[in-house]
Amino acid sequence: MFKSKPTTKTTKTWAWTTVLLIIVITISIFSCSEDDSINVTPSGEEAESAWITGYFVSQPEGRIWYMEATKDINSDVDINNSVELGSNAGVYSSGENVYAVSSDAKTITKWIINKSTLELDVAGLLSYASTGIDFIGDIVFKSDSEAYIYNLEEGLILQFDPSTMEITETFNFPPPANFQDAAPPLSGHGYLRDNNILMPISYFPENPDGDAAGMKATLAVFDTDTKSLTYNQDDRSLHLQAFQGLVTNDDGFNYVWPQRENAMFAHYWVNTPSDPHTVLRVDNDGNFDNSYELDLNQAIDNFSLTMRPVVAFQNEVVFTYYTTSLDNYAWDDRYNFFDNSSDARNIKINLLTGEYSIATAFDAYAEVEFQNNIDGVNYIRAYNKDYTKTWTLRQNGIDSYEQLQGLENGVIMYTNKLF
Repeated sequence: MFKSKPTTKTTKTWAWTTVLLIIVITISIFSCSEDDSINVTPSGEEAESAWITGYFVSQPEGRIWYMEATKDINSDVDINNSVELGSNAGVYSSGENVYAVSSDAKTITKWIINKSTLELDVAGLLSYASTGIDFIGDIVFKSDSEAYIYNLEEGLILQFDPSTMEITETFNFPPPANFQDAAPPLSGHGYLRDNNILMPISYFPENPDGDAAGMKATLAVFDTDTKSLTYNQDDRSLHLQAFQGLVTNDDGFNYVWPQRENAMFAHYWVNTPSDPHTVLRVDNDGNFDNSYELDLNQAIDNFSLTMRPVVAFQNEVVFTYYTTSLDNYAWDDRYNFFDNSSDARNIKINLLTGEYSIATAFDAYAEVEFQNNIDGVNYIRAYNKDYTKTWTLRQNGIDSYEQLQGLENGVIMYTNKLF
């Protein structure tokens, strides 16, 4: 018969050490399998693809911006794997590089991505603090060595080299003519078409009972070859959507969209010169096509005003509109009109024939907005019914969308594929 030997202190210590080691290894394995697999490839191999997501989260102190690089966008955003950017920021990308704007510091930071770990590292910094630009309307990349930032309200366009992060030229232009009683004009997104940057211009009503005489649809066109700026105008509509206001169709034309505030000009002001809800068409040189116009008031029954175009597919565009009249809203209460989400409708309309039908693909969401076109595919930002979560949707057709990444208590503002 064998008798067990008494356990020594050394044996106890080694046993506990072994147990702890096993626990640590087990935790590490599970941690890697659950979290790191989102970004890390085996043995330092390069990932097959990488995506960048820019978003903000609502915190007690306000909005905080973040960006995150992942191998795909099929999982919800993870703030623990993100880079914090501050309270007033924006995210852009060109090729495999990411550019983060800080409106507070007046800087653009260039980030490069590690293709194995998908970690982001700072690769350059550009300061525009001394240029006179207070707010950047957009960054438009023409090539690896040529890009533009601008603010037409301040009459400035800056050219910079993304490879060196240095400002190469500064252009001063007079801002577009400010119509009486209107707030300063707003230049939002810029769209590179051939060698031209097309920038729809918006004006916002600042006071009631203003005079709208002389107001026209205005499109700023910057020729990147000649470095010249022109303002093309058309009196068949009023002001254009500064953001998400240009849709390029399969026919090669660009359709510029009326802004939602046009209904306010028509309702509260006098001498509104034209129908405020006409879709117009421009070529890649920014010239309005006199042979085309689509009057949404005439095309759609029980129409009040547009909210924004959402997405295009072939010859059709889905956009949001309202049916309630502004007659029930005083001037000081005018923007509450847009908070009445139960009144919003999504509709799809054929840009060539004017035929329309109710769009039901977004019925599960309170609001949808165009986000980006990536490799010829449209991606949409969608808000849930109580605005506590946003998703990125991928378009498969005019009535078909796939729900991808999501974010609680924040908004996904930018998504793009780096490689």
